[in-house]
Amino acid sequence: MAVAIEKSRLVSKIFFGVFWIAAITPFFGQEFLPSVYEKLSSPLFALIDLVLILLGAWVIKSKKDWFILLSLVLITFVSTYILNDISILQYINGMRLYIGFIFMIPIVRYFFAEPERKQRFIEKFDKALYIFLWIQVPCMSYQCFLYGAFDKVGGSLGWMMSGVITTLIYLVSFYLMLKRWNKDKSYFQNIKDNWILVFLLFPSYLNETKVAFVFLAMYFFFLVPIDRKFIKRMVYVVPTIFIVLIGAGYIYLSFVDTKGADIFSKEYLEIYLTGDDELVELVEYVMDNNIEEVDETDFARGLKFAVLPLILKREPHATAFGYGVGMYKGGSLFEKSKFAKQYNWLLQGTIMQAFLFMIELGWVGLGWYVLFWILNFRVKDRRLRNKQLQLYMILTIAVISLYSCNFIIVPFYMIFMFLTFYSCHWNENSQEEVISESHERLLPKESAGL
Repeated sequence: MAVAIEKSRLVSKIFFGVFWIAAITPFFGQEFLPSVYEKLSSPLFALIDLVLILLGAWVIKSKKDWFILLSLVLITFVSTYILNDISILQYINGMRLYIGFIFMIPIVRYFFAEPERKQRFIEKFDKALYIFLWIQVPCMSYQCFLYGAFDKVGGSLGWMMSGVITTLIYLVSFYLMLKRWNKDKSYFQNIKDNWILVFLLFPSYLNETKVAFVFLAMYFFFLVPIDRKFIKRMVYVVPTIFIVLIGAGYIYLSFVDTKGADIFSKEYLEIYLTGDDELVELVEYVMDNNIEEVDETDFARGLKFAVLPLILKREPHATAFGYGVGMYKGGSLFEKSKFAKQYNWLLQGTIMQAFLFMIELGWVGLGWYVLFWILNFRVKDRRLRNKQLQLYMILTIAVISLYSCNFIIVPFYMIFMFLTFYSCHWNENSQEEVISESHERLLPKESAGL
């Protein structure tokens, strides 16, 4: 028993140590020790990846977790080493982007295996998440003051993490709001009582992440309890969401320099998502002439998805299995693959999760990605799940798949996988209490008192 206790404490210390190092080092390194951080960031995060791999391998036991691990290893090995002839070292380096999928759930499952261990872990993580939210206020305010409301406002996660930190701010605040929600009080009274969590959404409007408006609508919509009064509550909740969005739009326009563009117009959104005519013509020219060097550093998301089928058709196996892992790794310690060099213009800039899976692992990989979420959101007893949190997270996954690539960021996947697992066991303690009480009523009074 003593050994088990020591192991759980050690795993906990390592887990939270990694979380805080990954969550705050980028901000302090980039802002106050840039030259040192530039040299040490790559080896530091390589070490973090190694620690999480060893931690996951140490605690993994579930057959489901082993299936997820081994199936991905098989798919990636076939795609990378056999079909695309990429070296083992490049393969291992490329697999770092998938650590969150194959090792984080086993670690969280380990903490949930025993009631006392689970309770300590949840309490500690809840406290860490609340502190994490508060940290973003000074970090993002400082970055906004220095650089303006643009991509460098990534909070404690550092520059170019604006989309990741915005997604996390809403997710963490939403989760903590659900934890504090009092079912005996009204919708507005609960929000009033927990107004500080709504205030902590504010930093998300200090950068130009437009998806924040989607998360804001989701936030207030899914706080509505899903019960018999759901439709009735929508009568006053929907207008409230509309008013909140208008207010958020005003705040956004106050901080972000839109250069006179109407960012809420249909024309602007179409160009933002698919690119203008010049970019479309440039991509067509690059594709027709197999050009590798392109001055444009970032193409619109929709344009990248549009060209994806044409790229995959260039190799017989690519549509099914992609071009192998490591497309977004290499260049420092390891040489980039032939494909990554040729299509650097396509890979650089904005990355979308679904796009990454398709480029590296094709339709087989994308199918694995979907199956991963099905398996991990599935519960044997539906009474244990938190529908509001799960629906919010499933929609977030859909947004991330088409908008960004958050699951390659350590703090993000640590938080998200914890909430994924917890959402399936939300009511576990209350259900155990109900079963225990029912069992006691069936026992003789003398036995129940022992």
